[in-house]
Amino acid sequence: MAANFPNRIVLQSQDGDGYWHGMSYKDMTDDIERLAMGLIQFGLTPETSIIIAGNTNKKMVLAFYSCLFTGFPAIPIDSITR
Repeated sequence: MAANFPNRIVLQSQDGDGYWHGMSYKDMTDDIERLAMGLIQFGLTPETSIIIAGNTNKKMVLAFYSCLFTGFPAIPIDSITR
């Protein structure tokens, strides 16, 4: 889907003022790859488990997919989960 429709909106997030902003497949892929390279440069390996804690938002989604992209096991925990 991303290769066929790189400019299609795949993710939307709401800012603090209540405005919605869309993210295209291309922008999301670029951000995921950039974050994934940062994880690798930080010295993490696929043997490292990563917990991603916070509110379910764009940053959490990008962090989770960055882990999947690199093959790192990731556990997302929403702040509402107790």
